[in-house]
Amino acid sequence: MADSNNTTNGGFRKAWGMLPADEQPKIREKIKETCGWASNTTFSQRLNGHSEFRPLEVEALKAIFAAWNIDFEKAEYIKQLAQ
Repeated sequence: MADSNNTTNGGFRKAWGMLPADEQPKIREKIKETCGWASNTTFSQRLNGHSEFRPLEVEALKAIFAAWNIDFEKAEYIKQLAQ
């Protein structure tokens, strides 16, 4: 589970940093709602690697980040953007 968990390698934090800053508040609320996290504290604990993700949370996060062309587990773009 450690490979897909992302709490040890900082993948969630790295992927989070790849999101547009002006969209982060809306995305945070979507993540909280989708994963059933009731508070910003839970979000922060996951973001900082202090709590492990449940398998369903990982799947939800993959989908949310994929909508932004970000691979949640690798914290890199799925498709490189044309320059």
